[in-house]
Amino acid sequence: TDVFMEVEDKQRKLIEYAHEHNLSWNEILFMGDDIPDYECMLKAALPCCPADAAAEIKQISKYISFFKGGKGCVRDVIEKVLKLQNNWDMNTEPPAV
Repeated sequence: TDVFMEVEDKQRKLIEYAHEHNLSWNEILFMGDDIPDYECMLKAALPCCPADAAAEIKQISKYISFFKGGKGCVRDVIEKVLKLQNNWDMNTEPPAV
């Protein structure tokens, strides 16, 4: 899993990332909240957004979290995906270090 911050051209970065990791658009979830995310969300198979996203982003999202940005929306989306893939693990023990 990779996280990119302060990316000027999000669409170019997403295309590069997909190419580097041999991913098709059908394998990409993109979470955005504002207009700079719009084009990437149109490409992704699963565009998602937080509850407080811009109206234009909500219109194209396939999943809108009940949580606002910075208030649990990413965790919400990750949990939903893992549950749908039957990969949700309720193991409460921390991993060995």
